[in-house]
Amino acid sequence: MTTDDRNVLSAVLDNEPVDADELARLLEAPAHRQLLVDFVRLRAAVRDADRPGPTPVPQHVPRPPVARMFLRTVAGLALVGLGLAGGTWYARQADDGSAAPPPSRIVQLRPLDSGR
Repeated sequence: MTTDDRNVLSAVLDNEPVDADELARLLEAPAHRQLLVDFVRLRAAVRDADRPGPTPVPQHVPRPPVARMFLRTVAGLALVGLGLAGGTWYARQADDGSAAPPPSRIVQLRPLDSGR
């Protein structure tokens, strides 16, 4: 059995053009028939091993119950309210500390004589 014989049998399985007389001559030998059967089994095994599993189909995603949505909304609004209240409190505290202290003395500036 030569490499050319194997190439002819492989070409048959690949749907490539093959000389029919040469194929008939090759299939007369039991070893070549057995090789053709082995090629078919090998290709079937490879094809089955490469076959992907079932593709997952997107399912309808159920919406959360109304009570859970309501609680999430209330929690979000509570956080926003606490943030606003904390910001207002901080702004009032910052205003009291940022006022200028009362002066300890007052200096009066008088214009200088321009005649000097």
